[in-house]
Amino acid sequence: MIRRLIQSLFILLLIVNSLIAREYITIINHEVMNLPTNKKQEQDDLERYVCVGFLDHKTGTSLLGYARTLIKNEKHEMFMGIGTLIAANTLSIGWKYYFLDSHIQSYSVLSIQAIAGMGGSFIAPFISLGIEKSFTEKLFFNLGLNATIRVYSHRPIEIIPFPNININYRY
Repeated sequence: MIRRLIQSLFILLLIVNSLIAREYITIINHEVMNLPTNKKQEQDDLERYVCVGFLDHKTGTSLLGYARTLIKNEKHEMFMGIGTLIAANTLSIGWKYYFLDSHIQSYSVLSIQAIAGMGGSFIAPFISLGIEKSFTEKLFFNLGLNATIRVYSHRPIEIIPFPNININYRY
């Protein structure tokens, strides 16, 4: 029952984000992204991110996470991160795309996550849709829906959705 409700919320969030998006999601084209051309410019674009809360769109299964933006332009962001849920740890690398750039921003995240915990470890694709609101220049609130896609050799693919809510500090 709860799983069905979370899946329905994920689909609803996906529909809402697609309706308010001003652009279509496209394959990343490095010429369009205007990548930095020198080391000084690259250093200015690097951004650190620390989050505390229930799960996260960048570090996935974590209560405490750290992420670093590798490449950034107006609406695209490439990142890598690490997070912990005490009994499980996550490494991630992914792409964040901002749909709506206003006082409340909506975004999507596609990433690959390596998750290791007490029950074993696996590597899985990860999708997140959500919104973020800045309280100050560096303090943000995030709310959304994460989905880990589990691919098995002996049974059907599973989409495991989870809500996320956290506060993050960027510096």
